[in-house]
Amino acid sequence: MKSRRLNQTVSVLDVAAYVLANHTRNTPILAWKMHKLMYYCQVCLLVRDGYPFFHEKIMASPKGIVIEELCGLHYGQLYVGDSSKGNLNHLSLRQIDVIDEVMKKYGVMSLEALDELSKNDSPWKAIRDALDPKSKASIEITPESIQKYYNTHKL
Repeated sequence: MKSRRLNQTVSVLDVAAYVLANHTRNTPILAWKMHKLMYYCQVCLLVRDGYPFFHEKIMASPKGIVIEELCGLHYGQLYVGDSSKGNLNHLSLRQIDVIDEVMKKYGVMSLEALDELSKNDSPWKAIRDALDPKSKASIEITPESIQKYYNTHKL
């Protein structure tokens, strides 16, 4: 059996599978809330350990934080309930600790509160403020922009 490196990136689907399998209410999660929870998992690991959690792009869309690969889990539905596309065995203990911490802090928040938080003081706001207000473009929130932003702003 190969030993996993502690700083190996995983798929956002692996992270989502863990969240769904260990969600305290053991129920589906609102789709747009899942996007924000995955964003905060990425932010926490990047800021604290200096490497990305997952390799999928996080986009600043007009509607908020979007991770395209998650959309396949909930296309046409309000909730994400299917965790079969992710693999919990890909996660390290450190990554599991970060997910648990994010869920404890942000998982209890309503979708509206998370949406406000992720839009008001974040790299999303910096990107959207630089665009024409009518722009429908989705721009990537890079790991570098997350680190730069949160090195000067408290998480």
